[in-house]
Amino acid sequence: MVSERERYAPGADGAPPVPPAGGYRGRRRAFSHAVLQQAQVPIAQPAPPSEPASAAEAIARISTPAPNTKQAGVPVTASVNETIHNAHRAFGTVALAVSVVFACALLFMLFAARPETYWATPMLLIQVVVIGVELYAVTKPPARFRALMALAVTAIFNVATVSMLAMVLVG
Repeated sequence: MVSERERYAPGADGAPPVPPAGGYRGRRRAFSHAVLQQAQVPIAQPAPPSEPASAAEAIARISTPAPNTKQAGVPVTASVNETIHNAHRAFGTVALAVSVVFACALLFMLFAARPETYWATPMLLIQVVVIGVELYAVTKPPARFRALMALAVTAIFNVATVSMLAMVLVG
């Protein structure tokens, strides 16, 4: 049986145990250029463009799109991850837009002096839907910043309009 003291390297009181010989199984190392240099793998450099032989070849080269570029506004190759990332980012924008429209509706009700509509059931359901859209957008990393801005706008305008409506009803 190995005593507790023997598990540690000498002179390293309180240090974690020494790794097993050969390292841990399944250990991964971050990929970097230092690893490439150690492995002595050549990094491919792009070839310089050659001079066109004729004017027709130059025109053909200019009119031919390069790979992975946009042609008529549509990407030639777009991965599924990029598409999902862009959709989530757009959802953050939608959450922000919904929150701004909701804030405008709250202000309209305030200035129209219709405080009873603020506590009506449809208005409470709209508030729940707006908060649900914003909270869903917060769970998506590309949309998180805009969703948090939307939550801030909604919270500020909810507090402000409830305070103003309370003053209108009391006064």
